[in-house]
Amino acid sequence: MKALVIGNGESRKRIGLNLFRRDEWEIYGCNGLYRDFNPDHLIILDEGMREEFEYNTRTAGRRIMVGKADIGGGYARAKSANLPERRSSIYGKIENVHFLDDIPEYEPMMSAGCMAIQVAMRDHKEIDIIGFDLETKDGLINNVYKDSPNYMPNHKQSGGFIIDQYNLKVICNRFDGGTITRVADNIPFELDKYMKHVTIEEYVSKVFAHNFYRHARETYAT
Repeated sequence: MKALVIGNGESRKRIGLNLFRRDEWEIYGCNGLYRDFNPDHLIILDEGMREEFEYNTRTAGRRIMVGKADIGGGYARAKSANLPERRSSIYGKIENVHFLDDIPEYEPMMSAGCMAIQVAMRDHKEIDIIGFDLETKDGLINNVYKDSPNYMPNHKQSGGFIIDQYNLKVICNRFDGGTITRVADNIPFELDKYMKHVTIEEYVSKVFAHNFYRHARETYAT
């Protein structure tokens, strides 16, 4: 089984996450991904995001502080109203949630996406990463959740690309005997010296073709 690590860069909107069959992939994600998709592992380092996640996934029938769907006056009002907590939720259950104090590999200045890769390295030697864009043409925030709670507004300059590219190089150097493949149309910061790269179109075609032929084999086998 391979690992897929989902970053929140905007390029991942071009990749349908339901392409990845759960019996072939162990899926890792971070932060706001839970709003749209349930990975097998979710990594959250930021305290504000942790509060949002814990509130939303333990309260029935409320979608508080999720994008623009700010129902009931938002997280602060919900907290002040002392709403009861319940185990049921409009979100599916994520089996493995890793907060900052659950990750011994954590180092200062490591992003949640980089930490998701390191958590995946515990059990996998083949890791594909999507949504790790690392740059934009205008230098502004590149994140599918920008302008939503716990994320930066879209007019802000992005200062994390240089840090992330350095951390990715460090992570690759530590990954003895393993392979990381980055799915993206750009190769910034000489990352091709540290990991494999494949374009988004090529990657999606490959995964789709694999699923198609597997489905055909299973259908004719019956």
